[in-house]
Amino acid sequence: MKQKFSVLIFLSLTQLSALFATAQYGDRLIVDKDTFWINSNPLEVYFDKKGSRTINGETVYGSCTALWRGYVATWQIKSDSIFLVRLQTDFCSNNPIDLDVKTEFGTSIVFANWVDNTIVQTKGSLIQYVHMGYMSIFEQEIYYKFDKGILKSTKVKKYVRYNDKQILPAEILLSMTLKNLVLKEITLDERAQFSEGMTCSLKIIFNKNRKIDKIEMSNNKQAQNPMEEVILKKAKIALTNLPKLMKVTHKRYYPPTINLFFSGHCLKMPKDREYGCDEE
Repeated sequence: MKQKFSVLIFLSLTQLSALFATAQYGDRLIVDKDTFWINSNPLEVYFDKKGSRTINGETVYGSCTALWRGYVATWQIKSDSIFLVRLQTDFCSNNPIDLDVKTEFGTSIVFANWVDNTIVQTKGSLIQYVHMGYMSIFEQEIYYKFDKGILKSTKVKKYVRYNDKQILPAEILLSMTLKNLVLKEITLDERAQFSEGMTCSLKIIFNKNRKIDKIEMSNNKQAQNPMEEVILKKAKIALTNLPKLMKVTHKRYYPPTINLFFSGHCLKMPKDREYGCDEE
């Protein structure tokens, strides 16, 4: 069972999604002077060929739900070859532990001649977060194809069709844009009437045409109190003429639903950083 598991981890993103019910830390890849997260785990193939998940005689196992494989490996592409340069366990803690790669492989920089597949590097903004394995979507993916550790080809896939008149649908940036537009519509007099203890969440649903389809409260479609009434009303005013989102061509992408959280305390005192407010 462990051998089958280790082989599958190195395969396609679709297959990876079946293994992990929680988004996972990736391995890291150094290319030139930059370091990137990757959606591939070449060490799993080494474990499979070895017949055990051990480094220096110690079994490597999951330490948290975001790292079922139990480690984060750092790789480097140098002179068209791939090398293992670092291996860490307990990565979910504040103090990851470095494993002694030299004891296992006889050298501290290991030529990974077992790598016979494609390593996938993500690049650019996170477009859509998916709470499962390596299913989240980024602006770009770079595919490095290896044969016995030697780089044979590199292919770049771009998933966003850029348009200066449209909005980049990166979820974090999109959420900030939408919230700022709504906040600008809420007057100081209106904010003064809100109770500090009140909170609410606004749901903004986009359709396949990349336009806003619905604006409603997250828990109840209709506003349930004066604060929700104001926020819902102002959101509909502020976002009426919002430009389209840029087109995303990734096959797993779906129209986003953005939830915006509002706090009565922060609406009244937007500069209270100690409380956690960031609403101007």
